[in-house]
Amino acid sequence: MTIQERLQFCKICTNRTMDFERGILCKLISEKADFEELCASFHVDDLEKNLQSSRYHAEALALRKRRSFLELEKCTTGRFLVL
Repeated sequence: MTIQERLQFCKICTNRTMDFERGILCKLISEKADFEELCASFHVDDLEKNLQSSRYHAEALALRKRRSFLELEKCTTGRFLVL
């Protein structure tokens, strides 16, 4: 498992802490996560999980809107408009 994959767990774990030089750390060991498959100390932070999920959905919606706008713009600058 890569550090990026581990961070997906760490970002929503109650045992996370932020170090402005090293990033997200496990506050139990004061180091970056080093588990391979599962972290035995993982406890989901429901509030943070919901916040991350909301951000993801907001970004996805914004991306869809931008793509729709760009597609519409392409259509209107051509010879015809498909609705």
